[in-house]
Amino acid sequence: MAALNLLRLGRLTGDQDLEKEGNAVFRAFSTHTAQSPSSFCQLLMALDFALGPTREIILAGDLEGGPGAEMLASARRCFLPRAIFLHHPEGEEARNIEKLSPLTVEKKSLAGNPTAYVCTDFTCKAPVTDVSQFLTLVGK
Repeated sequence: MAALNLLRLGRLTGDQDLEKEGNAVFRAFSTHTAQSPSSFCQLLMALDFALGPTREIILAGDLEGGPGAEMLASARRCFLPRAIFLHHPEGEEARNIEKLSPLTVEKKSLAGNPTAYVCTDFTCKAPVTDVSQFLTLVGK
């Protein structure tokens, strides 16, 4: 779990040192993992995440009720083990999130509508405000 959490936190914050620490866990347990892979399921999930490709999914705008809640609920129903999710709210809270995660800085809601940004290895597709288009982008 620690390796996966370090890798995800590194992706969320852009802190490569955290990702290096996560990758170091693989080296530390590589001999044991090779001998008994079924004993290291979480570590293998972390390795899958590390090998990628990963997705960065930013949901921007108000997710309370209406289309925003629908988009959030649809995201929660998807099994995306190589994805990290971020919510980029509006107002003062948005600036706090932007300080923590540079991924969110340019990702704003479009015309006040909840907006999904689906990126693969930090390369983003055009943002969408429709739930069905969002699900198409994530492959569901």
